[in-house]
Amino acid sequence: MNNSASTASQNETASSTSTHETSDTINDKAINDEPQTQPAMTKLPQASAQLSIGEVAERLGLSVHSLRFYEREGLMLTLKVSRDGGGRRRYSEVDVEWLRICICLRASGMPIAQIRRFADLVRLGPGNEHERLAILKEHQQRVVDQMQHLNECLDVITNKANVYENYISSSTSN
Repeated sequence: MNNSASTASQNETASSTSTHETSDTINDKAINDEPQTQPAMTKLPQASAQLSIGEVAERLGLSVHSLRFYEREGLMLTLKVSRDGGGRRRYSEVDVEWLRICICLRASGMPIAQIRRFADLVRLGPGNEHERLAILKEHQQRVVDQMQHLNECLDVITNKANVYENYISSSTSN
């Protein structure tokens, strides 16, 4: 077997092994955000880990260091990101969409440990949807509470700004 064919074969084997070892199933609704009456559990595609770390970083607006951090912290759907023949990370579209979910969870204040637990449950596959839902509902309530508090703060700030605008406007018209 020539060198490039051997490398391609090794990459396919590594990708397929990594996918098989982690029981990679994910809720389509979480990735596609399509309304469904019941979550559809689907086998993740084994193929096309085709994007470089730089391409993914640019697409998601993250640094490559942040992507490595997500991987190190066990937040990816696969425990090991696919690599090319030169050992460079290669990401699939499923990886990118999963990272988008993680970024939203993190940006909304979910602790890394909680995102890791959620990712662990997704990797385990069907049968733990109640626990996944509990994690999301708990976080959802925290975000709603935080938004309510921020809206109250915004009202105070808006009122104070109005006081200064009225003061400035009345003092310049005199």
